[in-house]
Amino acid sequence: TYISAGRFCRFPFRRLLQQFGLISYPVYLVHIAIIMTVMTNGFFVSLADSPHLNALLTTVLIVIPLSAAMGALLHHFIEKPFLTLRPKYIKT
Repeated sequence: TYISAGRFCRFPFRRLLQQFGLISYPVYLVHIAIIMTVMTNGFFVSLADSPHLNALLTTVLIVIPLSAAMGALLHHFIEKPFLTLRPKYIKT
C-alpha cells in the first residue's frame, strides 16, 4: 500500500506523509463539512483584492489545517478504537 511504501523512501518528510496517509480518509470525510461551515459563517481571509487569491488563502490558512486537525482527531478517537475491535484475519 502507499502507507507502507514510505518505508523505502529516504527523504525528510517520510514520517509526515505516512501520518497523512493514516488520516487521509477521515480528512476526506470532514473536509466538505469544514468548507460549508467556513462559507456559511463567513470565515474568509480577505488580504488581497483578488477573490481567487482570497479563496486560496482561506483554503490554505483555514480549511486545510482544520481538516487535518479534525481528521487526526477522528482517526485517533474513533477509527483506531474501532479497528482494534475487528477480527484478525491473519494469525501471526
